[in-house]
Amino acid sequence: MFPRKTVAATAIAMSILGGTLVAAPAFAAPSTASASSATDVGAFQRVDITSPEYSSTVDAEQTITVSGTGQIGAQIGLRSGNGTVVAKTTVQRQSAHSDTGTWTAKLPVGSLTLEHDRIGVIQTSPDGRTSQDLIWVFTSALSGEPANPMYGGGSVNQLRPSFRGESSPNSKIVVSGSTGRVVATATADASGEWTTKADFDLTRGGRYTLNITETRTSGSTNAVKMSTFTVLNTAR
Repeated sequence: MFPRKTVAATAIAMSILGGTLVAAPAFAAPSTASASSATDVGAFQRVDITSPEYSSTVDAEQTITVSGTGQIGAQIGLRSGNGTVVAKTTVQRQSAHSDTGTWTAKLPVGSLTLEHDRIGVIQTSPDGRTSQDLIWVFTSALSGEPANPMYGGGSVNQLRPSFRGESSPNSKIVVSGSTGRVVATATADASGEWTTKADFDLTRGGRYTLNITETRTSGSTNAVKMSTFTVLNTAR
């Protein structure tokens, strides 16, 4: 098992205050108050996303449940990464004697396609007032490296080195060179881990920065570059 990466998501929270749109700076982490509580303005409770958490990674290959708080009776529109509303629900009273409104909706599989993508929600109250919340999330921990590195990971002593990494579960992996030539292929397991070996000899003394591309089970793709490594002159 390889250690899973820990990635942080950043939030942008927006609300309508007296007709003026107030937005937090892009990619700025919200304060504790803005992340955990809603603000009443003239008896109007703005919408907040409470789940997924700001520091979590979501699985883009599964239906993503999004929950939050808002104005009781308001309509909720759940937005995918490109801003399209893909699900709707209504804010419900949390309990018979509560003034707190909560909602839950589901983002369909395939709605998020980028490694750093966003989940958004727009609330419209019965009297037409609106409020929005938007969070950035990571959908994949795609990575790769030589499986048997030497000298701190910068060199390998094999002409056909092995590679290992992480991706979305069950993804198809292609390792390729800068010219597009395929060096190796693999299929990730259910936990997202993959291993493979070069299909041909690399050049002794050569420096390589390979590309890793994953094709997820939904058909979406993601790509990153592998850290540069050198094939030693003694490689065989």
